[in-house]
Amino acid sequence: MERMPATGTQYRPPAVTSQTVEGLLGASATRHILYLLEGQYLYQSQSEDGSIRYKFLSAQSVRLAFSREPVDSGWLMPDICRWGYGKSGQWAIMFIPPAIHTLWLPTIANGLDNVTPNQTEDQDLGEKLTAVQVPLPALIFGGAGQQYYLWAVNAKEFNPQLVGYHAPLPNVYPDGRICWGSNQVGVVTPQNLREAWKLFISSPFNSHLAQGKSKRYNTNILDQFRRLRTTNRRAYPTNDLLPMTNTRQRHDEGWTINRLVEQLIATMERPGM
Repeated sequence: MERMPATGTQYRPPAVTSQTVEGLLGASATRHILYLLEGQYLYQSQSEDGSIRYKFLSAQSVRLAFSREPVDSGWLMPDICRWGYGKSGQWAIMFIPPAIHTLWLPTIANGLDNVTPNQTEDQDLGEKLTAVQVPLPALIFGGAGQQYYLWAVNAKEFNPQLVGYHAPLPNVYPDGRICWGSNQVGVVTPQNLREAWKLFISSPFNSHLAQGKSKRYNTNILDQFRRLRTTNRRAYPTNDLLPMTNTRQRHDEGWTINRLVEQLIATMERPGM
């Protein structure tokens, strides 16, 4: 380390010239220069014939140029548990404790007619809907890029090593991916994740993707809601949940939330995602 000059003299750092940079990085180094001009980014490049070109760059393009490696916050607490971004955008994970939710469900399909005055009609399907309060288990809601996912867990507090279960709701694909129908939802960010969840849980449900969500009502999870309504259950029967597995696993074993999230994150690193 170079010693500082004696007291009373002004220290001047060594000047860095184009010759210095060229000597360290090669002759082509000074052909590409990025200027920071009060919040704007100006890119200067020099072609082989000596001509110089200038181009203003957006802050986003500069950020992407310097962020080739994915960012991962690690597991956080509570609510927004984890977030980060990769080559294809941001991803985020949120924990939703077990609670009683108001769901808009098909009236006739579940024998729910006349149980409540809160009724409306699905404009897309032309069927009557009824607002019903039902308990749901703890849920993991997350997304990556423009895809959102939902899984269930059997716990009151979040832990990434919990077994993930199929969310006991229709309109959710077997891998947990949400079918939004005609609803418009933005790209995933930690800031808008709560709003996306509110949009999903308050939107009308139908019988699409209602199978494979329950041991007792495997063909239609909506029948489970009818039972919960008629028996006045205050908590969801978590022993009826089906674990997230593949065909090579035992039926009573399942993937952990950590593994499911790692798979979600991996989608952000695939070309073309």
